[in-house]
Amino acid sequence: MKLFRYLLLTAAVFCSSVEAFPTWSKTYSHGQVMFVVPENSGEITFATQSTEAHLVHLDQDGNEIWSLEFPGIPRGLALHPSGGYAVLYDNLGATRLRRVGADGQLLNDVEAPVGYYGRNLAATDDGCLVYAGEDTLVKVDEDFNMLWAVSTADSLVSLLMVNRAPSESGGVCVGGYGMNSWGDIGIISGIADSCGTILWTGLGIDLDPWGCSFIDACAGADGSCYGAGHFASSFPPPISRESVFRFNEPGSVDWKITVYDVKRLCESLDGFLIAAGVADPLGDLDVFIKKINPDTSNPLWTRTHGYPGVTDQCNCIAACQDGGFVIGGTSGSQSLILRVDSSGFINGTGITGPDIQESAISVSPSPASASAAVTVSIPDGGHVIVSILDLAGRQVITLADGYFAPGSHTVIWNLTDQNGEMVPDGVFFLKVDSGSHSETRKITVVR
Repeated sequence: MKLFRYLLLTAAVFCSSVEAFPTWSKTYSHGQVMFVVPENSGEITFATQSTEAHLVHLDQDGNEIWSLEFPGIPRGLALHPSGGYAVLYDNLGATRLRRVGADGQLLNDVEAPVGYYGRNLAATDDGCLVYAGEDTLVKVDEDFNMLWAVSTADSLVSLLMVNRAPSESGGVCVGGYGMNSWGDIGIISGIADSCGTILWTGLGIDLDPWGCSFIDACAGADGSCYGAGHFASSFPPPISRESVFRFNEPGSVDWKITVYDVKRLCESLDGFLIAAGVADPLGDLDVFIKKINPDTSNPLWTRTHGYPGVTDQCNCIAACQDGGFVIGGTSGSQSLILRVDSSGFINGTGITGPDIQESAISVSPSPASASAAVTVSIPDGGHVIVSILDLAGRQVITLADGYFAPGSHTVIWNLTDQNGEMVPDGVFFLKVDSGSHSETRKITVVR
């Protein structure tokens, strides 16, 4: 099989020069990881559930800096708008909100304004926090004072998930159960605005419409959203599977795919869907990460990671500033954190799944204003040329020309030409060439 069929280039363009964070896999003695929040600095904070809840803070290399123990069960975790962390948790049946400083110091702890079955916590881009309470969407300010509580009963039978919606200023992605006009139950994903009004939702149904359970939902930067659910048929022979849907306004289903044992969804910085879950590739239950083309639903790659002879679980995933991902769960009875790069590898290693990989170049966000971090993933290794062309197809600069070993490689373009001069604002093309195959994507420079 030709090399370029296995080639994946992901170009993540940032407003300043970005270095890739270290990748690693580590376990900790704090119980089951339920929520994880990566920070721009590369540090990571996660919340665990055991006999007591823990909030744990790690440096870039996964070393524990501090941990805070508190009674109850964590229901949500987010970066606090004024610094530190906000934790939604349940203590003896009462839902509470807690603010913890960046150094692990407890700053505030109050009963949640709407406390019935509160879960999930999303920090919105208007400096507030939103969480779900059964059939109520609740928004609080940075001091945890309620701004509004809006019922979602008309749109969702049960509200189970709240995530940030990057396309809607101050809004959130919602997910849960819903019902169509025929009375069929399915999973729901949709977008709500900054006032809690649900703008639109999509309904996903597969197999027996009554045999379903909601898994996760997330929003895309382009205004779409995704939902995942477990579906089972009560008719012989019994069938069960996990399905992922992509919805677009006004709630139409763009596509549906089967992703067995998916547990969590998020969007990558370059606009692709990332699915994480558990798989059994070598006789052990290992964590997998799958990158999916949002337009075609085709998988680009799948990586699995785990510890031999140990059952691993996946409970959460989040995208990092350098384009990589943090996955949290358990390994045996230990807390498990995986820090992978933008191609799903840890130090260039990972079991590559059987998916047929598309040759692809993706640039996001665009326009670029200062520099571009280009990550090239070569599972089998080979000679690769990465270059920038102008609109006329003339060579502007060659970023890489040589043999790439298997794994992930990062190349920085500082928006200069071959002579070191800054390129003018305008449209350019990022090109990857491997033997007889090449592919390009547009990149815009605006300062």
